[in-house]
Amino acid sequence: MRRKSVKLIAVSAICVGIAWAAWNWRLEMAEMTVCHIPMVYGHQLHDALRDKCDRIMVRKGGYDCCEPVESDLVVFETRDPAIVAEVFQNLQFEPYMTSNSPIETCMCCGYPGIDFYKGNRRLAITSVQHGVKLRWEGFSTARVAFQRKGYGDAPLTKESQEWLNSFLIDHCGIDLKHPNPIARRPGAAQPATQPADKPPVKDQPPIPTSKDAPR
Repeated sequence: MRRKSVKLIAVSAICVGIAWAAWNWRLEMAEMTVCHIPMVYGHQLHDALRDKCDRIMVRKGGYDCCEPVESDLVVFETRDPAIVAEVFQNLQFEPYMTSNSPIETCMCCGYPGIDFYKGNRRLAITSVQHGVKLRWEGFSTARVAFQRKGYGDAPLTKESQEWLNSFLIDHCGIDLKHPNPIARRPGAAQPATQPADKPPVKDQPPIPTSKDAPR
């Protein structure tokens, strides 16, 4: 009877050990297949695209996080090697460590969208976030089953923010510093607007003077 009890305890301990090892293994596999790998923002965009890209397109839209962007209105497109090189030269990012925490990203899709192409093949979808960051999947630190998922918002340097705003004004008529940066044709006259608090002035009859009064 005593031997049976010892044997039962031993078998139970072995089963508990196996279950514990299996649970730890499961957690380790989960950490390996769903995880964040911190990185420092820097030349990821340049390393991935600069030597391949020969065409840049600016869209009246944002990132494709909420809906497809294929139907977005294209407001600027270039294959000029000098302009393509200028874009990569001036898109510079603040070099700090990130893990794509929620406080680093916003919930909007951004505006405008800037896409990079090799011929007719789209290499990357990006969007400008409030004029100060650039969203791209290559900035994501998330990995699911060892594959990069999601996106990250990399902060532009102050100089890059100013350059990008000037570039978009000159080529697209988009002013990122405007509360409503609607794309307009560069050089087009802005529509005249009437202040909301002042109704249009209508022709009024002349005000009678003392000379017009009946005697």
